Amino acid sequence: MNPTSNNRSLFTKPVVPLILVLIGLAWLVLSVLSTPEHPIHEFLFGYEEEGFVYYPISHRNYFFLILGMVLLLLLAVVGMLVQKQKTSRILMEKNRIITVSNQKITSSIEYAQRIQQALLPTEAFTKSCFKDAFILYQPRDIVSGDFFWITQINNLRLVSAIDCTGHGVPGAFLTIMAHRGLNKIVNEKGITSPREILFELHKEIHTALHQAGDIEGTDGMEVGLCLIDSDSKSLCFAGANLPLIHASASGIRRLKGNRLWVGNPVINMTGANPFQEETIAFEETDVFYMFSDGFADQFGGLQDRKFLSGNLQKLLMEMFSLPLDEQRRKLMEKLQDWKGSKLQTDDILGIGFKV
Repeated sequence: MNPTSNNRSLFTKPVVPLILVLIGLAWLVLSVLSTPEHPIHEFLFGYEEEGFVYYPISHRNYFFLILGMVLLLLLAVVGMLVQKQKTSRILMEKNRIITVSNQKITSSIEYAQRIQQALLPTEAFTKSCFKDAFILYQPRDIVSGDFFWITQINNLRLVSAIDCTGHGVPGAFLTIMAHRGLNKIVNEKGITSPREILFELHKEIHTALHQAGDIEGTDGMEVGLCLIDSDSKSLCFAGANLPLIHASASGIRRLKGNRLWVGNPVINMTGANPFQEETIAFEETDVFYMFSDGFADQFGGLQDRKFLSGNLQKLLMEMFSLPLDEQRRKLMEKLQDWKGSKLQTDDILGIGFKV
């Protein structure tokens, strides 16, 4: 460290000039007291003129009274400044601790982001499962409460879009639970029926979040799940409050699924399966979409309103014949134009694919 920098910083402190002022005043008083011929000395302590000595006591008293008041005022100011500097040092130390803590938390969340992204299907695997596909994945924070899941079993392909409760770290924890649950249900238990998968996933999530089974809550996830059979050119869909959009030359169709989310406490785990599924045939030019509510709920525009799912469907219908990479680009442009300088409202997930 450069010693001259310490000296410069020392003299920039407001206490030092006041100390110098006090030293100057003390030097002035001493010089006056020690010099009888000084005009101020004569003014205070008297002078001799034509054989008479004049002692202006009132002058001397007023001088020392004012001098004492000035010294007290300076001492009070010095005390206030010293206390202010002490408080400032404490605040700086607290800010330093907060900054270091935030850096550690951010670093941990960024590492969690890498773990979460490692669980997601790669772009190469996603495109290998379909003729054409896009993934629009944009977390609101570093980690996301939205995620997608794809697996392939012989000639069957399963693709799912999941929107977990919340966003950020709480939502990300639920995505890991859902990822583990789906892999266990499909790959270990061999269940491929979308409605059965949703019911089994509900049991997994409900058991994990409410061990005793008697605590009601709203934690869970909205799930859209498709089973694609390439041989029969059919698609079977089941939805837990997350719809499937089917765009074709004849128009656009919205398969709503059930208005129940996975983990909903009203679902009886020992009762009948409440989820329904629907099977549809498709043509090679048809496109299927699943979106979480993040895109439709994004605030923006001139009136700072939600984009709305109806506008999203119109947008998809206008461009469904384009290559899916081009569709993704247009969706991103529309989202940015709508959002403008406003903050992102929620995690955003969109899946589009041709089979």
